[in-house]
Amino acid sequence: MNSEKDTGAAARAAKVEAPRRFGRVKRTVVGLLILAVTLALLEGIAFVVLKYGCKATPYSSTLGETPVESPFHQYLGWQSYPNKAYETTRPWIPERRTFIRTDENGRSITPLHFDKPDLTIVVTGGSTVFGYGASNNEHTIPSLLEKIIHERTGAAVEVVNLAGIGYQSFQEMLILNRYFAEHEADLVLAVGGHNDAYYAAEEPEIESAFLCKHVWQEVVPLVRRAEKGHIVNAGNFTVELAPYSSIFGLIHFIRRQRAEQIRQNAPGQPVRETEAVGIEAVAKRAQIAAGHYAGMDTISKTNGARFVMFLQPVSWSKQLTDQERGYIDGYYRSESSKKEAKLLAYVQKAFYRDLRRLPKPFRCVDLSGLLDDVPETLYVDHCHYNDRGAYLIAQAAYEQIAETLKARLAGKRAATGAGGNP
Repeated sequence: MNSEKDTGAAARAAKVEAPRRFGRVKRTVVGLLILAVTLALLEGIAFVVLKYGCKATPYSSTLGETPVESPFHQYLGWQSYPNKAYETTRPWIPERRTFIRTDENGRSITPLHFDKPDLTIVVTGGSTVFGYGASNNEHTIPSLLEKIIHERTGAAVEVVNLAGIGYQSFQEMLILNRYFAEHEADLVLAVGGHNDAYYAAEEPEIESAFLCKHVWQEVVPLVRRAEKGHIVNAGNFTVELAPYSSIFGLIHFIRRQRAEQIRQNAPGQPVRETEAVGIEAVAKRAQIAAGHYAGMDTISKTNGARFVMFLQPVSWSKQLTDQERGYIDGYYRSESSKKEAKLLAYVQKAFYRDLRRLPKPFRCVDLSGLLDDVPETLYVDHCHYNDRGAYLIAQAAYEQIAETLKARLAGKRAATGAGGNP
């Protein structure tokens, strides 16, 4: 009898519990559906805001990317991304959107390509040679030089753009030596001077004559922490999730904008007065740079190539057009940046003067005054050239190496005719 009562009670309890369990399941499912719809709605709103309401900075192609223009490199300090379209638009010329594309090696692409070139020329330098200022890859200095040589000689001469954004002479020397480890070249051209002078003005520490301060003071310590397994930036999870979710993409964008706002409003290092710049310190930096170019000359000769260093033009000595003056004013807008421009112009002139005076065991061609008296707009800021400016420099470089090219081509053709290798 008791067992029958227990069975009946259990059945009644199960009958009562079943609707309750169903209700709990129903509430859970409804809650999950509401959550999914809410997340989908938020995702849609974030997508629309990102697409139509948020503008990426001129130097990052997508909102989900880490805003790093050039990733860390173990001995160069940094390098360019391979197979990337770098937006090089100057913010004060927004109507002129420009891009420079890199190849699989992270090099700025030169359009002409020959399967069996008669000669190979390597060109090193900083962002002015990489292509900042040019409308596209066809109008960088190396690309225009390649085109001029082909048009005037008919020879299949391959020009390799080895320039790196922000590179100075030390990095040019390293990347050239690395290039020769796997490749050959007949002629090496270094178009530089500005960046070495720039770092001499901005970073008086002697270490910055080799790698600039942010590498040895900021990046290297972070890499060492990461190598030891320490947390470098736990709050940067939005970087990883941004490509997969518009919500995290929007959060990442807001964080970036806030960080940029803080950076811009933060009190920077006081700009040195020109009187505080030691002439001896600038002369030492010029001597170090000359040593790097002498090293490039030795590296080139060791690998059977000729070397020429071109001291590049800068705007400080040019009779500027109104448009150029407007561009430079757009670059140096604040009072502190105008003071910085004054300092840079002062150090640049001193650096160039000292570099000219030094005895040099390599061929050095001074092109610093090439654009000074040209009554055209040739600069997009204080140092980067537009297409016309780049063409004039490429043309001047060609004129300086024309005889060397002629002799090299004749030698190669003679060797081929004699049964040697071209």
